[in-house]
Amino acid sequence: MTAVDGTALTRAIGDRPGRALPLLGITDKPDAPPERDQALTRCSACRTAGGTGLTTAALAPFGGHGINLAAITAAICTGEEAHPDARRRYVAGMACGFFYLLTGICGATLVGLFTALPTDLVAVIAGVALLGTFSTSLAQAVADEPGRDAAVVAFLTTASGVTLGGIGSSCWGLVLGLATHMTLTLRGRSPRTG
Repeated sequence: MTAVDGTALTRAIGDRPGRALPLLGITDKPDAPPERDQALTRCSACRTAGGTGLTTAALAPFGGHGINLAAITAAICTGEEAHPDARRRYVAGMACGFFYLLTGICGATLVGLFTALPTDLVAVIAGVALLGTFSTSLAQAVADEPGRDAAVVAFLTTASGVTLGGIGSSCWGLVLGLATHMTLTLRGRSPRTG
């Protein structure tokens, strides 16, 4: 019989807010696109408001962080981006499901492949894969002049990697970005407008 390491268990429980809160904040934000909300309400597991967010927050420390991420993918598959004709959008959902199953079946092989590659090469592949998303997201974040300062504060805090009270930088980036936005909004002006 193996002994349970109390330190690891304490660390996992202590990391709960650092893993769960950013996912909850990102996926249950009030300005979410209507397609996502419609897809979430059609989902049998999401009959109550915030149900998937709370489930994600509870299960994130145990590896169940993908609940809302899958709901977002479902929303993309049911939106106009999938097909202009609503009767043909099921093809995107079926393709998505097929590739999820294929990835699940071949998951061990994919992990083995990436484990065999040099660490630096995996980092470069991941960086190149995220370059387009990063540049588009950053451009959109700073395009709105009144919200530019808050976006930059959120970005820099998240990129810093700071951890306070067991809560990671992604959560602190959200908190400080919102605090900056609220402060500038309550003052009634942006520092750029004088």
